[in-house]
Amino acid sequence: MPYTPVTPAQFKLLENGVAHLPTNARFTIHPGGGDLENVEIGDLGSVLTNGEQYSETEVAEMACRIWKEHCG
Repeated sequence: MPYTPVTPAQFKLLENGVAHLPTNARFTIHPGGGDLENVEIGDLGSVLTNGEQYSETEVAEMACRIWKEHCG
């Protein structure tokens, strides 16, 4: 089964990171660096009740990209 596409609209900015809403995964970003500091995996990698499944790598990459764009 192919992974569900990851889009920026699936994310919410937090005070110190980014959340992926479909999986409830949360990424804490190192201040000033943009690198992942901590990940709460949520349902990332699992098949969700709606049949979607997200790649852990793709979600993490998008979370970092969104954070870096936010911090400018």
